[in-house]
Parts: sequence; C-alpha cells; structure tokens
Amino acid sequence: MRLIQIVPFEHGGYPGTRGSFVIFEFPEDLHSPVVYIEGQGGNLYLEKSNDLRRCSLSFQHLLGAALSRQKSVALLKEVARHRE
Repeated sequence: MRLIQIVPFEHGGYPGTRGSFVIFEFPEDLHSPVVYIEGQGGNLYLEKSNDLRRCSLSFQHLLGAALSRQKSVALLKEVARHRE
C-alpha cells in the first residue's frame, strides 16, 4: 500500500528538515533494521540501536506533524486543480 502524507509549511520546523532518511525493516531472523541516509558527502547505513531509536523518533514526530492521509490527498487535489 502506498501512501503520502504532507507536512504543511505552516507547521514550522520538524525533524524532516534535517534531511531525508529511509528506515528499512526486515524479518527478525534475516537482519536488524537499517537506516539509509543519502547526502552530498556520500551514503550512510546506520545500524546501531541509538541511531535507529533517534531516526524512529524523528519519523514518529513527522507522522505527528503531517496531515492525515485523507487531508493530504485532498490538499494535493486542490493544488492540482489550481495548476490546470
């Protein structure tokens, strides 16, 4: 299932403004979670528990600041209508 949630500019600063990251989760018997960060200085793969905890907390804050899925889709539709 694909989803998109938008954090409006009027919500001010939030953890996502520090850069993007992806949390890869795997079955427990295969591998522990990994955080992937891509930047101009290169790519990072973080596996330490403190790094994973920090990124997971940042992601939870992003979800808390974001519009609901329904409101995000409605905003996208509204913006698309104004661009026609």
